[in-house]
Amino acid sequence: MGCKVTCTKFWQIVKVLKSLDAPEGVCIIPIGAQGSGKSTLGRRLKVALGDVDVISPDAIRMRLYKKAHPEEERVDYGKVWDWLTETGKHELVRKLTKERFAKSVARFVYIDQMNLTRRSRRPFLLTDRFKIAVYFHLDEETLLERHRRRFDKAAHIPETAVLVNHRKAEEPTEEEGFDLIINYYVDEHKRSLLSKCYTVKKGVSDVQKSIEILEFAMKMELEARDFYRESGDRVARDDVRRLLSRLAEWEESHHRFLKEQRDRLKSSAGWDASAIPLDESEARDILERPWKGRGVEPPLSEEASDFSVIRMALGMETDFRNFYLKAAANVNDPDGKAVLTKLADWEGEHQKIIDEQYRQLHQDFMAQMGFAPF
Repeated sequence: MGCKVTCTKFWQIVKVLKSLDAPEGVCIIPIGAQGSGKSTLGRRLKVALGDVDVISPDAIRMRLYKKAHPEEERVDYGKVWDWLTETGKHELVRKLTKERFAKSVARFVYIDQMNLTRRSRRPFLLTDRFKIAVYFHLDEETLLERHRRRFDKAAHIPETAVLVNHRKAEEPTEEEGFDLIINYYVDEHKRSLLSKCYTVKKGVSDVQKSIEILEFAMKMELEARDFYRESGDRVARDDVRRLLSRLAEWEESHHRFLKEQRDRLKSSAGWDASAIPLDESEARDILERPWKGRGVEPPLSEEASDFSVIRMALGMETDFRNFYLKAAANVNDPDGKAVLTKLADWEGEHQKIIDEQYRQLHQDFMAQMGFAPF
């Protein structure tokens, strides 16, 4: 029997995938029109999970074209598509995609195409792998805005075609053969799902509501700690690795602090606004001190992977800060408000530190590419 989960961030999808017990391997089928974010998700999963085979028909099309036209160095999407149409090679692309899927031995296989209809998805569901659908939810205005930013394809794929594809997308179902369906909400107005644990409910006391907030936050902090620990084993740069290690320690500290507050509320002792889980001066010192001792420069490809990890970390800390601010607004106890606001401030410090590391990564990367000064 399949199940459904809801995510609003890529890193949440990563956490779901890491928790799977699927020895036979996993097949991930994203579902969405052009511009939904399918290829971006594929790249993020490759960085976060490692053993991911991203099968892209677009990449296959490009290889076929370049093989037939080796003299051309720069080719745009429209030219490749027209050539495939003129030579009748679209069916060959579909065949090669299926063959690549059948031969893949990676733990995770990601089918990077629209997969809009049940018919188009069927060939990839005839497998012993654990089958996951990632259904992209976004409104038409957001979709078109994202499509316009894709300069490689926006000039060749009309917006009317994007809307037609968006409207004909068929939602995945358990009956179709999926073991897990991930509903990924891209729409900004639907990203409030993180706040569901502290939505005011009729008949729920302020203390009980506070306990629910703390227990949700405890789980959230542990997930962040695990992400930082696991990512630290994969990044290339020493400074990024040290930063992730320190962030993991802080999230562990936050979890202990939250647990102590939760236990106090359960024992009717109340909030303790005087407790401090983190030495703020240490955080500021880290923020102001340049990261040094990098050793040997990693390859550019590995530096690019570090970019993705840092971006995911920045997104997590932004979510956490917003969570604590919203939680503080829903708690009546003054000490509770103070504690949750302080946690939001600490997550804000994390944001600053991560952003500083991202800027340093970007500067070093551009310098290696020969674009400095910039």
